[in-house]
Amino acid sequence: MQVTETTLLCAFDYAVGRSTYVVPEVTKDILQVADTLTDNAKFYMIKELNRRYSVNALGMEQDKKEWLKVLDALKGGTNA
Repeated sequence: MQVTETTLLCAFDYAVGRSTYVVPEVTKDILQVADTLTDNAKFYMIKELNRRYSVNALGMEQDKKEWLKVLDALKGGTNA
């Protein structure tokens, strides 16, 4: 099943910084399509992840690690 970019952004907004079981699923989905996202979507996610990182608001430690992988992938790093 393919997910639209809009749906992925909604899931991102819901999951980032929350203590929820859905974080691994959302981060996995973003990593799978990171190279196909529009520049606007990437900019938005990078800006939000950086903002939350700066105030230590990426969620629990295991979630923070996943969000930092997403941030790296969105900036053009690896997504593994």
